[in-house]
Amino acid sequence: MKLDCAKARDELGWRPAYQLDSALARIVEWHREVADGGDARAISLAQLDDYRIEFKRALSQKGAA
Repeated sequence: MKLDCAKARDELGWRPAYQLDSALARIVEWHREVADGGDARAISLAQLDDYRIEFKRALSQKGAA
């Protein structure tokens, strides 16, 4: 299966808030922190907060373009 966001981009103006390398780094970070005994919920919530910040930044850049 191949994911394709072209329709969302074309019809909704969507674009990812994270580049692939950043998204993969966050996935690895989550797994490492959980494997080291971290609280999965707390780690997830912190990453969601980071995503919201990046999403708002991406939206503001889109509006400025």
